Amino acid sequence: MAVGEMRTAIKKFRALVAERKGDDARTALPRVYALIDRTRKKGGIHPNTAARYKSRLARFLARITQN
Repeated sequence: MAVGEMRTAIKKFRALVAERKGDDARTALPRVYALIDRTRKKGGIHPNTAARYKSRLARFLARITQN
């Protein structure tokens, strides 16, 4: 199930960011992006939804790395 795997990866990524583990989150981000893209390609989510997820995750990571 691509959607479930994607959502789990997003939750784990957000947990890393919440714990202020910027380096771990930065290395996990490409894998999360790949899962989002794969889910979009299979039709699990709308292309705009995929773009929105990716944008929000990048902003979430940028917020902790600036400080």
